[in-house]
Amino acid sequence: MKFFFLNFLFVNDKSAVLVKTLTVLSCLGLLIIIVKNFGLQKLNFFEYFLLYLLSLLALLLLITVADMLAAYLVIEMQALCFYILTSFNRDSSFSAEAGLKYFISGSFISGLFFSGVFFNIWFSRNA
Repeated sequence: MKFFFLNFLFVNDKSAVLVKTLTVLSCLGLLIIIVKNFGLQKLNFFEYFLLYLLSLLALLLLITVADMLAAYLVIEMQALCFYILTSFNRDSSFSAEAGLKYFISGSFISGLFFSGVFFNIWFSRNA
């Protein structure tokens, strides 16, 4: 049985629930590994945990998305979390450089995705 919510932007069915369950379980397993690693590096775990949960929420929303505009917004939400997580180690210059490069390439790819969706909608309505 399909369940639509937020004006048909998201669809929840049996396969989406299965994929969501597998995603949450794998993210919890990765979180156990991350906690051990943070103890070795002496980093602030609270901020990282919140960003990790926000990116997980965006991933769960991306699994059930049914509209291209909603997919774009969810991908951007997830990308923002990943930009910050990439440059999380403030003491490393490599981390800051990686975060900046990821942000620049992500914004370029985001523009390409958005223009592709726009032209697809434009040509499908005018055909």
